[in-house]
Amino acid sequence: DAITTWLLGFYEAIGKVPIRVKSRYGYALDPIFEGSFQAAAMCVEDGLGTTREVDWAATKALGLTVGPFTAMNLTGGNPITHHGLNMAHDRCHSWFRTPKLLDDAVKSGEAWDVPARGETVELPTDRMKAIVERLQGSYLGLCDEVLSAGLVDLSDFEMAVEIALDMTPPVRLARSLGFDKALALIE
Repeated sequence: DAITTWLLGFYEAIGKVPIRVKSRYGYALDPIFEGSFQAAAMCVEDGLGTTREVDWAATKALGLTVGPFTAMNLTGGNPITHHGLNMAHDRCHSWFRTPKLLDDAVKSGEAWDVPARGETVELPTDRMKAIVERLQGSYLGLCDEVLSAGLVDLSDFEMAVEIALDMTPPVRLARSLGFDKALALIE
């Protein structure tokens, strides 16, 4: 406890916003980051849209500054996320898996096709709705899994998701949707 308290103070002193989490593979935020990418990849695999379309729709669905495919391009995260999803499957929840789309991307080493900065991607209303609902339901389900595992305090989690992942925090999203709709999307 003394070391944890000292480290929290150290991180605050250097301008970070640390949160206290319990130990588990991926802690509190990796399952959200990697799981949201998985959900986006599954939208593409299921034919709901292209990587460009799903990436753009994800910014609208989850309040992201950049979509999950763009984030992978910017961070070089394909190999890390590939490994992380396999580990999360074994250590966190059976829902996690590495999509074939990600397997192929890691093998090819090619960047994802994503929208340019400021580009608007036109999607038919029904496809946009299907992508948005799939991503929102997956995201809220992932957040529920982390919170149900008791890894982090809700208020700390809301803050961390907003600051570190630059996403709409889960409770704020659920409130904006209405809790009945949010639950239906998760189910």
